[in-house]
Amino acid sequence: MSRRLFFALLFNAWLFAILVLIAPWTKPLWAMRAMADVAWPARLFLAGLPFLALTSSFVEGLTYALGWGVRQVERAPQWVRGVLLAGAGVSFWLLRERTLWGDALYTLALLEGRWRTTWRGEYFWKEPLDRLLVVATYQVSHAALGWDAWRAIAFVSCLAGVVYVWIAWRLAGDMARDASRRGLLFGLLLSPGAIQLLFGHVENYTLVTVAALGYTWLAMRTLRGYGHLALASGALGLAIAFHPQAVFLAPSLVVLAWGGAERWQVTVRRTLWLLIGLAVPLLAMFVLARAVGAPPLQLGVNRYADDTRLWLSLGESLTARHLLDVANNLYLVAPVTVGLLLLLSLGWWPGGRVNLFLAVETLGVVVYSLVFANKLPRPDDWDLFAIAAVPVTAWTAYLIARASPLIARRAGVALLTTSLCFTVPWVWVNHAHQRVELNPAKVDLLSVYRAYDLIAIFPQAQVQQPPQPLCEPKPGEDPTACQYVAVTEFTMPQNGDTRPVLVIHPPAQVSYRIRLPDEPSFLWLSLAMDPITWGWGGDGATFTLTVDDGTEPVVALQQHVGNGPADQRWHDVVVDLTPWRGREVTLILSTGPGPANDYTGDRAGWGLMQIMVGEPRPAE
Repeated sequence: MSRRLFFALLFNAWLFAILVLIAPWTKPLWAMRAMADVAWPARLFLAGLPFLALTSSFVEGLTYALGWGVRQVERAPQWVRGVLLAGAGVSFWLLRERTLWGDALYTLALLEGRWRTTWRGEYFWKEPLDRLLVVATYQVSHAALGWDAWRAIAFVSCLAGVVYVWIAWRLAGDMARDASRRGLLFGLLLSPGAIQLLFGHVENYTLVTVAALGYTWLAMRTLRGYGHLALASGALGLAIAFHPQAVFLAPSLVVLAWGGAERWQVTVRRTLWLLIGLAVPLLAMFVLARAVGAPPLQLGVNRYADDTRLWLSLGESLTARHLLDVANNLYLVAPVTVGLLLLLSLGWWPGGRVNLFLAVETLGVVVYSLVFANKLPRPDDWDLFAIAAVPVTAWTAYLIARASPLIARRAGVALLTTSLCFTVPWVWVNHAHQRVELNPAKVDLLSVYRAYDLIAIFPQAQVQQPPQPLCEPKPGEDPTACQYVAVTEFTMPQNGDTRPVLVIHPPAQVSYRIRLPDEPSFLWLSLAMDPITWGWGGDGATFTLTVDDGTEPVVALQQHVGNGPADQRWHDVVVDLTPWRGREVTLILSTGPGPANDYTGDRAGWGLMQIMVGEPRPAE
């Protein structure tokens, strides 16, 4: 191995180690956020493993193991390979992610009829063929097995993962001659961060990414002289039908069409075949969409998920903040991106049409990552650009496949180790933790995480209050104004933020007898004093939540909210209920006066009152 390559791989290892170790304290490096949930000993091990991968014994040992494994699979009967492939799908399902990213909440609400429009509505053309397939799976599985939309989409994701593994195996076999190198390339193709899409991901980017890998494989076969042009472009047409973002792979069709400067007839013939293959799945998708009652696609009319602006200007694309987000996104979905840049910087350019094809593919998705104006923050919408992992990883694998055996082993093992050290924790953290975004504006969409809505089940609660009302309500006033305990809503006059509340005026209290979920859970509250009392004076109220599991009651929350200007807002509070998971408990909600023991204006509101399954995370 040359000294320049060694130092390039050493730089890659140092960069990864630094990112892993500083991840918990560096919010701008959001690509590494999963590492913050990895215990220190494991994180130190992950940071050091890429350095170990530079040693000869590690390289030889891993390449031998990979080669042995590949040879065993290739010699095995067909049914054994089928079992292994099915096992991959089972592993995807068992380790499926539990945190919903991006527009997943909206997707679930759309399929389950909880959104303002139907699945055939104005959002349909955002991911037409993906939508049709997922809706069909949901309807069939719901009728036959009672599955909800989350489980149905996760099943499609894991099934797509089986297809991905099969294509990756074939692609690695086409690129490499010896078993050890095939194992290395197969491992690289299975280790990008975008592999998370296959672990039950609930969004609309899994199928397009798998189809993009299929296009890359079939196109490379065509460029090597076997395979048909129409099949390759048909795979691209299928990818575009799944999601229009795949159109950024289309410039690579020029490489497939080119027949040589002196053979324009060949170029025309190849172009016609490519156009035919591209058109068939797109036309079939349009026909199917109209058959199920989808609205017509009207170009120029706002038909792309209410997006009025899809592209960033050149100046916006090149801002430091945006470039940092793009770098995070590329590193997250394809950790070998740094390795690819290092290999190219060393002059690794084997030439040929396959190499040019992969370069054009990669350039297309990089341009897409730079210029597309996504609505959501990139840390949430990272999966929108997961398709970039396909050409980036495939090009890296191809460069390694064309290198000498020694260099291929060294570079392949180093980059594979780094990629695995990144992706394995990413997959595990998203499986082990269910993060719930605390956004009051999405409270209805967040119902997929909800175990109890304490306001909705208030009729089941036990109420202790004085026998006489606070006052006699006047005609035309709020009928709950003179009640110690009442369900109503508060509106913050400064911004119109309205939330449902359970009013508990001291000295009343409300008790709920419930069984908490077996998984981690928390009570999400919005505390506030009634805005109509803000000018009444007084010292506010003290909110107290006690959890009684039959042994020793525990005060889980005690918070004072005043009536002064500083407290005239919603106070979002999270109470961890995980210590009582799986137990039957009594939640006792009570309010008392403030520090001055003044009951004036103590109309205290317990807002939202949602018991959620999972772990809270702040809204982006």
